[in-house]
Amino acid sequence: MRSDVEDIRWTKSSRARSFMVVLVCWLLPALSIAGDYWSELEAEAKSSADTPSVRSGAIGSPKHKPAGRVSFERVLELEKPHVYTFYRRLSDAEKRQVVTQYIKDAENISKAANQVLNLYFQKK
Repeated sequence: MRSDVEDIRWTKSSRARSFMVVLVCWLLPALSIAGDYWSELEAEAKSSADTPSVRSGAIGSPKHKPAGRVSFERVLELEKPHVYTFYRRLSDAEKRQVVTQYIKDAENISKAANQVLNLYFQKK
């Protein structure tokens, strides 16, 4: 009777081992593909960082923005990306108004975000 119990235990453990072997064999190629993807992505980022994307004065290049506006836009895009999408749709005068108020409010991003939403939805 004891040998039957040991046979059953061995069968269960062998199934578990077989499953683990199959799982590892199945995941191993996926992990190597992911590694290649990340290394290619890093290489692309490094190569694009070395070359300037837009020359100043080129046709279609963005207008020069004051340093306060540029830093505000970066902060807004990083901290409140959904509000940034509404900010991009504002007119230049409204954008200046938001940035000016942002600087006056000691760079309070929450107040600036509220102002962006208020200006955007007033137009609608």
